[in-house]
Amino acid sequence: MIDRNEHSLRFPTRPGFGRAALLLPVWLLAACTIGPDYTAPKASDAPIAAQFANGGNGHSTDRQDKILWWTRYRDARLNALVAEALAQNLQVKQALERVNAANAGVLQAGGARYPLTAIVSGASRKRDSDGIISTEATLGLSGSWLIDLTGRNRRNLETALAQLDSSEANVVARKLVVTGDLVRSYVRMRGNQAEAQVARDTIAGIRKIADITQRRFERGVGTALDVQLAQARLSEAQSQLPLLLASFDTEANHIATLLARPVQEIRTALARGAPQPMGRGAVAVGVPADLIRNRYDIKATERDLAATYAQIGVAQADLYPSLTLIGSIAANSGPDTWNFGPQISLPIFNRTALRGRVARLRS
Repeated sequence: MIDRNEHSLRFPTRPGFGRAALLLPVWLLAACTIGPDYTAPKASDAPIAAQFANGGNGHSTDRQDKILWWTRYRDARLNALVAEALAQNLQVKQALERVNAANAGVLQAGGARYPLTAIVSGASRKRDSDGIISTEATLGLSGSWLIDLTGRNRRNLETALAQLDSSEANVVARKLVVTGDLVRSYVRMRGNQAEAQVARDTIAGIRKIADITQRRFERGVGTALDVQLAQARLSEAQSQLPLLLASFDTEANHIATLLARPVQEIRTALARGAPQPMGRGAVAVGVPADLIRNRYDIKATERDLAATYAQIGVAQADLYPSLTLIGSIAANSGPDTWNFGPQISLPIFNRTALRGRVARLRS
């Protein structure tokens, strides 16, 4: 780490050591990295119970993004709807595009650690005052290399890698939200259909009882009160059916919104009743720590924090001078030319803005 209190460097003046002494600070500073180092939180920092209060001795489960949990219902229609939702959901697509952008950022940050080179070529023709036409061709190589004295490039790469981790975690989190939302609506919708069928059967049974009661009254066996009570029970049973049908429409509308499809298509496709989805097989409860481990929104936030730490290092590195080695070589029609030398950039007039950036990132 660079000593910020050091304002001068002394070089030996003995013959034969001048060039080596001038390069020594460069090699020493190249191994330094400005800024705070991020340390990921440990399990011991937030003690978590080894098992659930009402559960047995659990074992850690697999990562949630590897488990196709909705397939436990063994419902082919549900599996198709989930696949469609994940394929066309705009928020999932946006999260995937952010992963692509983060991958590009990693490549860009990694490439900045190496020299930048370019092949330069050109040709020109000119006529002098005597009318003689001459052609001049040039082929050369130019390059520049920012010596990473303060670890700026390394911090940029750390930032890019952390942002890539965060974007990948956000994809998983978004998929879990979409699948969970869709499965809940589908299960509720199938439940409404089953309840509606029970309500229809109940109405049919009560209507038969009301008819029998009416015929008994007409024959002088029953009383008017019996008829009124039977009609009241029939009316009560009939009042439940519209509520269940409305709930079905609500869930169908929600599924259509998730799939970005016309609601009439969803109603038609799902109008025929199907068995109530029931999970098959044992559910791996896991341990309490899995609740946090499978929360990919938490993981994304943690990686965003790591990226902020690295960005602080980048901002602090901008407060220090930067050294760039530049050079070029060209083969011309005439004499060949070349040049090589260092270029030093000193932040002077914008230091207040640079310090403000560091303070903003730390806040």
